[in-house]
Amino acid sequence: MAITDEDVESLLRLIESRHELRERFRAIVRDERLEELTRAVRDLERRTVERFAEVAAAQKGTDERLAALAAAQKGTDERLAALTEEVRALAVAQKGTDERLAALTEEVRALAVAQKRTDERLAALTEEVRALAVAQKRTDERLAALTEEVRALAVAQKRTEETVGVLGATMGGMKGQLLEMRYRDRAVAYFGRLLRRVKVVDPGALQEALAESLSDDELFDALNADLVVSGTSRSHPEVPEIWVAVEVSSVVDRNDVTRAVRRAALLRRAGRPVVPAVAGERVDDRALDEPGIAGVLILEDGRAHHWESALAGALPHPPSPTPEREGPPRG
Repeated sequence: MAITDEDVESLLRLIESRHELRERFRAIVRDERLEELTRAVRDLERRTVERFAEVAAAQKGTDERLAALAAAQKGTDERLAALTEEVRALAVAQKGTDERLAALTEEVRALAVAQKRTDERLAALTEEVRALAVAQKRTDERLAALTEEVRALAVAQKRTEETVGVLGATMGGMKGQLLEMRYRDRAVAYFGRLLRRVKVVDPGALQEALAESLSDDELFDALNADLVVSGTSRSHPEVPEIWVAVEVSSVVDRNDVTRAVRRAALLRRAGRPVVPAVAGERVDDRALDEPGIAGVLILEDGRAHHWESALAGALPHPPSPTPEREGPPRG
């Protein structure tokens, strides 16, 4: 390998920088030991070459390491770039998340405000419910007390109705008895337009006339007729004395009609004509629908109806019919 000027310059700088080399160089020059210097230079050259070879080898390893580091750095840069993109994407996502979180925070705040208002309204409603519960309790207590009062009133009303019913029955009975007494006492006035020589038949006379013809029960039923009057018909004087079996009631109903017909039939066992009759202040319309009502004398508030048909039905040989008086009005 040829020694260049640069190598000489490097050698000189090395000799100048090192004292022992500088002294040895001076000795060589001074003693004209050039050959030794030459050898020394050659040795220095060899060592320098070896050093340069070592430096080159070291530089080659350094270059390889630098290349590896550069490759690693490149991978790192690529990973860093990818990571940077991911961080940017995460930043964008984080921004969206922050925005959504902010919106959600506002919603939560709004919900909190609404919940607070709801709690306040619920508290107020709870107080109202409590007040209503107290009022309801008072109402229930008052209602219970009122229920007891109503029950007591119902019991009292029932007793009153029973008393009124008893009084009504009593009054009705008394009214019927008074009306019966009135027809008995004023028989001539009520029956005088229909009969001559009107008389009220005494129950004793009835018992004597019927004793042999009726059983005890039939006789008891016949004697329970409200009123029996006797006389002769003004419209048919040829007819012998007749009896009129009268059932008296304030309001004449179907039962009165039935009893009058039944008891008139029992009285006929005495061998004489008997006309069934009902008398009262008013006649129930249902009594007028009773079968055979045309054969029953009706005295409504003193006015007579069905006399001719009732008389004809009581006689074994009916007389010639005469014009019938106007029947009782309905309603």
